[in-house]
Amino acid sequence: MSNVIILYILVWIPMFIGLCFLQAFLSSKNKWLGLILPFINITIYLFVFINMMATDGGNKLFIMITIFMNIPTIVYFIIYFIVRKKVKRRSKDGDIGIYKSNSIDEVNKMKIEDL
Repeated sequence: MSNVIILYILVWIPMFIGLCFLQAFLSSKNKWLGLILPFINITIYLFVFINMMATDGGNKLFIMITIFMNIPTIVYFIIYFIVRKKVKRRSKDGDIGIYKSNSIDEVNKMKIEDL
């Protein structure tokens, strides 16, 4: 039993953390790319759900699997909505990196005047 716990800590938790970073990256690039990981997770859950219904799994097992398989989905959706909100706020404010679009226009005008 202790080997399973060690395996879980050493493999699954770092993998989940890496997938969270991947989710944040994908969500920042495109709104459709950010939905890939949550929908993959939901699809896997549906396959497990259909399999459990076919084999008549126990109610306690069904509840545990539902909770544990949907925790990553909920986390991915939370990351998605937070990152998309930041991206929308940046595009609304006109941010480009550390500069605002007005500052860039002023810098371009000064470069033209220097020429």
